[in-house]
Amino acid sequence: MCRERTAGRIKSMVELNLDYRAPEARVFHFNDPNSIYSIYTGEGREADRVFRSMAKQLMTVCASLGENPFIRYHQHSDLCMALASILQDHIDTYAEENGDALTSGDHRATLLILERGHDLVAPLVHDFYYQNMVYDMLPVDGYSYSYQFIDNDDEEQVREAVLSDDDAVWVRLRHMHIAEACDVVIKEFNEFLKQNKSIQTIDNKQKVSSLKQMTEAVRAMPEYQDMKKKYALHMDMASKCMDEFEERRLAEVGAVEQDIVCGEDALGKPVTHKHVLPRLKELLSAHDIRCVPPRSFFQSLFFSPPVSFFIPLP
Repeated sequence: MCRERTAGRIKSMVELNLDYRAPEARVFHFNDPNSIYSIYTGEGREADRVFRSMAKQLMTVCASLGENPFIRYHQHSDLCMALASILQDHIDTYAEENGDALTSGDHRATLLILERGHDLVAPLVHDFYYQNMVYDMLPVDGYSYSYQFIDNDDEEQVREAVLSDDDAVWVRLRHMHIAEACDVVIKEFNEFLKQNKSIQTIDNKQKVSSLKQMTEAVRAMPEYQDMKKKYALHMDMASKCMDEFEERRLAEVGAVEQDIVCGEDALGKPVTHKHVLPRLKELLSAHDIRCVPPRSFFQSLFFSPPVSFFIPLP
């Protein structure tokens, strides 16, 4: 770099430890979907390689945050203990080489290290928050989502959107329950109606009360070019999520899932096979519920004692 023409224009350089990906402000990952397979099924060398790579990447997260955390891990897990030990060595080395770059003293963050085996059920349970429903039920490719909309000439168009922090509406809605997210979208649209007199005239100054009514109103707007980028995407996604919710009977599915996973009902009373088995059998044999039977079946394996039954194929 010293030989390049730009060398004379560079006043200083700073090395940033960014060996991770942060799709959201408070979420990061290491872009290694095969790591869990390598850890649990790989031989000693392969598992050790993954641990060392993961520890180094975790260290860069701590360096970015300026944290020298207290590391806590599950004492009965050899995997957690191994990762914690390697990570502590990396952090100690970095702290020695970089002076006051990391926090010190008693007021430090705490890093908890757990393994997937401590919670096998969570990935199987349906989550009804907006972001999770979008990724679970809609054809999202990474962070891209393609949807159809009607332009001002009443022609159907296809647009590809990126679900990222650049979309302010997505940032506000993604961690809301799907019902709350729908209400917020409608509320924001009604506020837009109040602030734009031309739209009030077109819509006869009436507020919308549903996503369908909202979609029809937006299509009638002369200012649709600005509005469609902000609302069309989330109207489409929220509507399709609710359609899937109803089609898959997820209200019933979610109630059974909660009973199985928690071991008690909404009133705090213990759930027995007598209460769960008939409902679970009905769900597993309902061929109109797409993608639910495998989840419900695996969840039943964690019920204490495990549910055992036979359902004939059609």
